Amino acid sequence: MTAAKIVVAAACKEGKHAHCIPSFTAERRGAPVYSYARISEAPIDLRSFVYAPDCIMLFDMNLPELGVDVRAGAGPDTLMVANTEMTAEELGAVYSFRPLGAVDANRIALEALKVAIPNSAMLGAFCATTGWVGIDAMAEAIAETFPGKGGAVNASIARRACAETKILRR
Repeated sequence: MTAAKIVVAAACKEGKHAHCIPSFTAERRGAPVYSYARISEAPIDLRSFVYAPDCIMLFDMNLPELGVDVRAGAGPDTLMVANTEMTAEELGAVYSFRPLGAVDANRIALEALKVAIPNSAMLGAFCATTGWVGIDAMAEAIAETFPGKGGAVNASIARRACAETKILRR
């Protein structure tokens, strides 16, 4: 949810229209969480869930093992950004998205924060893979969301992940 809010804030910094839509499933620790963000150059009137995403961000590669269909609603032009230790080519053998961005967001966060919280790294990977929001606007939105030293560290994590994201284009 926080990542979607930050994507929206970054898009708005660039003069785009955007909004996020939360979706909550079973309210228990460790339950899968879905959150949607819409970004557009034009005003957005639609307020429903996103049923046909243009981009899927997979924060946890274990979700398919939990029965979550990460391909739900995806079309032939859907992009994917994944938090994975796999290379983009290895990930591409599993998922047929185009383009596909792969980054080890857990490792980047662990090295910077001493805890594997992948949100900021995934936001940087989102910028690298999609090009829909610039990394400067994203880093600024992160720093504003987490004021002080935490924001600066998380903004640097996003910048590093943006640089380290490997993209497979088809």
